[in-house]
Amino acid sequence: MTRIYFDLDGVLVGSKEREKWSEDLTPANKLLIGHEWWASLPRSEEFADLIQVAERLVTKSNVYILSAPTPEPASGSGKIEWICKHLPGYFQRMILTVEKERLAKPGDILIDDKSKHLEAWEQEKGIGVLMPRPWNVRFSERGSAVIKDLENLFERK
Repeated sequence: MTRIYFDLDGVLVGSKEREKWSEDLTPANKLLIGHEWWASLPRSEEFADLIQVAERLVTKSNVYILSAPTPEPASGSGKIEWICKHLPGYFQRMILTVEKERLAKPGDILIDDKSKHLEAWEQEKGIGVLMPRPWNVRFSERGSAVIKDLENLFERK
């Protein structure tokens, strides 16, 4: 069965906060962002539709959260709290790793806002879907385009 993996930051978590974080903070200050900051970020505007479509296409038991923690340990605990708050029942299907490609299997899908994660995923024969965001090559598209991408992938199967 195909699995769908969602990145958190910039996919399920609101991208405007990530943009502000990326633009306003120096690398040293990024390490100071704590648990509360990560735990209190808002959902992305596509959040509900993405989860609903993924659960319809592969069932909830085949939908996972796959996020890379920052070097600051509080990012991991904040992300876990965020999942518990916004996606109850997904806590046991949340994976924190900077090596996302280690989970890739042929046919499994990763939705991420960073090309580098998708390139590594695809080298392992997974299917990568780039979430349109201002910092990547799909910047001119709406985030909801990913829903159509997912549906098109399953029409071909």
